[in-house]
Amino acid sequence: MDFLEKVASPRPHPAGGAAAAYTVGLAFGLLWKVVYFESRRHPENSVPETNFIAAQQEIGQLLEDAQRLVMEDSDIYQQFINSRRSADQSAMKECFKNLMGVSMHVIEKAGNGLEWVSKLQPVVARPMMPHLKVACELIMGATNATMQVIASNMQAIRNDEKRHNYQKKLDDIRRDFNAKYSNLLIE
Repeated sequence: MDFLEKVASPRPHPAGGAAAAYTVGLAFGLLWKVVYFESRRHPENSVPETNFIAAQQEIGQLLEDAQRLVMEDSDIYQQFINSRRSADQSAMKECFKNLMGVSMHVIEKAGNGLEWVSKLQPVVARPMMPHLKVACELIMGATNATMQVIASNMQAIRNDEKRHNYQKKLDDIRRDFNAKYSNLLIE
């Protein structure tokens, strides 16, 4: 069963968090494609080609990380459901912490993706720009979706100060991403 079928299945997971991680993975797939074709466009042994090859490796790692986060989100969510059923408070807290951690990692990786869009924008050929733009939009969509997941999960935090600190952190991240996004792909 492919990922989209799994998301659409009548099961509790994969769901929003995994879908957001998958979306950032789609963005990384497009970025990898852009640097792949750009590395072939430049003459052999030129400095830009070497940089594109290095970029391909780094973006390939981001793609692998996103694939891992898709699986982790689903697995940890299942563990969280199981811990709730067993009423094991310690396990529930640990799973909740891990769920929030996966979401924060998705946002971190999305930030790395935005940095790559920024680096690639001035050097890619015009035919590659639509792919770069779509990757950028997917990154922003994944980031916003992940923030929604975190905001929803924060409702389970009973401590007002902790919840407020998470909210402040989310607000700071949102401002940072929006500022970076507004500086990208302006035509």
